[in-house]
Parts: sequence; structure tokens; C-alpha cells
Amino acid sequence: QRIVVGGLALATLAALAGGLGYYRQAPAAFHLVSLGAAGRNALVLAYAAGWIVVPAGLLGLTGALRRPRSELERAFGMLALTSGVAVFAETTLFVIAANDRMYVISPDFWRQPSSLPKGWLDEIASSFVATAPAPFPSASPTTPPVIATRAVADALAGAFTARDADAIARLMPSCRITVFPAVDGVSGVGPLNRSTASFVNGLRARFAAGDLTVSVDPTVRVTTEFGEQRYWLSSLWREPDMTTRVDLGIAEVDGRWVWSMARHNYTVAEIRAAKCSLSRLPWSATGTTSYC
Repeated sequence: QRIVVGGLALATLAALAGGLGYYRQAPAAFHLVSLGAAGRNALVLAYAAGWIVVPAGLLGLTGALRRPRSELERAFGMLALTSGVAVFAETTLFVIAANDRMYVISPDFWRQPSSLPKGWLDEIASSFVATAPAPFPSASPTTPPVIATRAVADALAGAFTARDADAIARLMPSCRITVFPAVDGVSGVGPLNRSTASFVNGLRARFAAGDLTVSVDPTVRVTTEFGEQRYWLSSLWREPDMTTRVDLGIAEVDGRWVWSMARHNYTVAEIRAAKCSLSRLPWSATGTTSYC
């Protein structure tokens, strides 16, 4: 320990005496650096510390073996020496070049030396056979979002015009649709995740009752929200006592472009007058939500 402390003390004195070149103005010249520069500095510091720590460790190991101050220190020195020799006496790594690749065969570094019989890694390496790699799979053809969303928009507009709940269901995710309100353009609450099956059943019931008419403008609007592009359609949901403006969001879900979101647009006045359809079918079972 005295050697380590002495080496660090000498380095500190050299720094104070201006013996570190252009670092002689430290710490007044220190300034913030990038993470990359900090990493390089830490690496250099680790290398520099090795010039002090490693010799001190070797001297300490020599002292523990030749002039131990206790039996415990002698035992520790013998264990350290035996472990070090065992690591170098056992093959710890194989690197095999084949197929324009480098194959590395190695045990867990922290489990060296191994308790397995000598030569166990050699047997594994000798059994290695490099097989010809399979060609990389070709990328699946994808439909550009503009074309895919237009196709969904046209189909969705036609299905609502025909009041065909089954056709609408085929244009939705198999699990759920995400529904949320926006008041004066601001979405202030979390989403209401409505089961697709429950939504379609509720929509079918409203169509059968004849008290809901939905018109969809198939023009796709593209916006950027939370760093990604979103695709929206405008729609009007007409009921006997109110008309709700609902933006229909189209997205790719499980590799399929579908209608997956619905954003209800209200004004503060409409909310105060209880002009909110989120508490009705098909958006929720009647009276089961507090969004309105």
C-alpha cells in the first residue's frame, strides 16, 4: 500500500510543479468534454494506474510468499500464485477463421481456471465444423405507407357507407382499438382501450337501431406526433342529439395496415353540455366510462 500511495503522491507533486505539459494550468483550464473523450481519459488513467498497481501487486505477492506476516497471508499468496499459473497453463481461447468469419470458442472468463479436466476446451475446438452459412433472407415486399393508408381509407369509407360492421371489423386490429378525447385540440387524458369485438358488436347494434350514421372522408392526412408519422381520416358520427367529429388513425399493426385509433374532438362548451359520445355504444358499454 505504501508503494501505491507514494506513486500517486509523486504524480500529484509533478502535476503541481507543472510537469504535465499542457495540463499545467489544471484545474483552472478544465472544461466539460464529450462522453467519448471522458472514456478515453478513463482508459489512459487505467493504463497509467497499472504502472503503479501491478508492480506493487507483484511485490506484495513476493512478500506474501517469502516473508509472510501470518499463515493466512502465506495461504493467500499460494492461492494467487497457483491460480495465475493455472490460467496460463490452460488454453482459454480458440479463434477459428472460416467462411469469411471469425469463430471464437471460449469459456466464461470469470470461471478461469476451470474445474473441468485439462484439455476440455481443446476437445470442443477440435470438434468444431464450420458449415456454409445460409444466404440472408430477402426482404419481404412492403407497400409504401401512402398507398397502404389510402387503400384502408377507401375501404373504411365504403364499409361505413354500407353500414357493414363485419367489413369494418376486417379493417381493425384483432385485439383492440385505442380511443381518446381531445378538448379544443388538446388530449389531456389517457386512452380508452376498447376490445375490437365489443366495439364491432356495439356498432352493429347501433346500425340495426338506425340511430347512428357515420360518414368518412377518405382523404389521408399525415402528421408528425411524438417523432413519428401518423395517418388520419376525418369522420362525422351523427346521432339524433349530437354530431361528433372523430379522427380515425390508421397504423401498421402486426404487419397489417388497419384502423387502430379514434380521437374524439370536442369543445369545452360541448363537454359542459354533456355532448360526448364516448359514454355510448360502440365506444363503451353505456354509462361505464367517466371520460365525459
